[in-house]
Amino acid sequence: MENRHQLGLRLLAAATIGLGAASADAFVDLPPEFQSVIMSPVLNGPVGMAFAPDGRIFVCEQRGVIRVVQNNAIISQFIDRGLSLLVPLKVASLPDVTRIAATSGEIISLAAICATGSALAAGRLAQRWPAERLLLVGLLLGGLPCALMALAPGWQSLMLLRCLTGFCLGGALTLAYSLGGTLVPGERRGAAFGWLALSVQVGTAASPLVSGGLAALSLSGAFMLDGTLAWAGAAVLLLGARRLRRGAAS
Repeated sequence: MENRHQLGLRLLAAATIGLGAASADAFVDLPPEFQSVIMSPVLNGPVGMAFAPDGRIFVCEQRGVIRVVQNNAIISQFIDRGLSLLVPLKVASLPDVTRIAATSGEIISLAAICATGSALAAGRLAQRWPAERLLLVGLLLGGLPCALMALAPGWQSLMLLRCLTGFCLGGALTLAYSLGGTLVPGERRGAAFGWLALSVQVGTAASPLVSGGLAALSLSGAFMLDGTLAWAGAAVLLLGARRLRRGAAS
């Protein structure tokens, strides 16, 4: 009996969100023990919702807009691919480095190992803590070592900073897919993951062109841009979370 009551509440909440967003004057015949409440006046065509364990309600909008998730796939992929191009250029500019290709390969490979470990850890941590918070922390922390690579005096410090960046940002895609799987209704999950995969490809294609062009003007500026992009992604994610909280009910 209690399960039916909870299901009725959830269905009522879903109907109330849709009707409230469609028209402020919408009218619904409700039983005496229920009350109609407009949960958010700024939703644009809500089409789905999900209940978090802590009681929050996540609302999905038309055209794949998910208010709690800001797509950082392009940024994370842009940074990762860009650094693969920038690291060899930085190694070549360092004094007393004779094995440029080998040293660059070692740095890139070790950073990839750190990123892989980060992705595995992110998947496990997302089972205990909200994925959006983990992603936010990773972006905030990852921007600093990324930008500091512009000032690395030797290959050892460059390797350390690159590994730290990989560890902080390596779990970004894992967390993005985790958020998508949690918030997007099952019947729309395939389309949402398709757009996420497209975002990854956009970042992969754009990064070498932009990073290479900027490095030709200023190698340090290219590293600074990647660090700034990580912080910009964190800011966008934070703003998206605030907008969600205004449109969610506990």
